[in-house]
Amino acid sequence: MRDELSTEALAAKTAHTLIQLPEESQITVMKKWYENSDEEKKKKLHYISYKSAYPSERTKIENWMEAVFTRNMKLIPKKVAHMCVNYFRIKKNMLPQFISLAQKVKRRIICREIMRRKRSGGSMGD
Repeated sequence: MRDELSTEALAAKTAHTLIQLPEESQITVMKKWYENSDEEKKKKLHYISYKSAYPSERTKIENWMEAVFTRNMKLIPKKVAHMCVNYFRIKKNMLPQFISLAQKVKRRIICREIMRRKRSGGSMGD
């Protein structure tokens, strides 16, 4: 009887196998993967690859966005995402992911401010 592997275990085993291949073969696998994916999946793969390859960059970008929103909360996430893409010289096709990130960052700042006001007993109109 064949052992059933969970999806995560199968993915880990596949990744381990791919790592053992020569670099040229790894690149071929990635190219084929992208070629056989629709545009939405390509964007997700690109974003996941970026997040995995450069985790400290994501932190740097989030901190930069927080600083921008802290200076001016009237800015909309789309504007901050555009500013970010230009400032960090990131490819324009990554813009949708950075809009989502900017939305999360702004929401986090708003929630932090709400909690600060609740703890201090102040109202939102202060």
